[in-house]
Amino acid sequence: IKEHNISIVMGDPTIVHLPKEVHKVTILDRTEDVLGCHYMQIEFDAEKSPLEDGKVKYTSCFPTDDLMQNLVRVHRGSERLNASGRGRGGRGGRGGRGGRGGRGKRGGKGGRRGY
Repeated sequence: IKEHNISIVMGDPTIVHLPKEVHKVTILDRTEDVLGCHYMQIEFDAEKSPLEDGKVKYTSCFPTDDLMQNLVRVHRGSERLNASGRGRGGRGGRGGRGGRGGRGKRGGKGGRRGY
């Protein structure tokens, strides 16, 4: 599934994965009174719009909008780091399988060829 990524700051650093049906997102100057969040105008692909009556433009206050909340995946703060495999724990290190050099052309243990 192809998605678009957009970063929206809502307290913690947040990544919102939008579905591929979203064609364009415009952040509007208008803000929601209680939360202070900006409204967004979302334009959907005409053939894949989830809106009724074939509409393609939709205005949303993201934190309070059930339609948009159900269409996206959201990763917030440290949750985002764990999802990407970064953060504490894990195998760490600098990669590789250890050892001291390659086996060379003849499959030896490295070092001088001695033949």
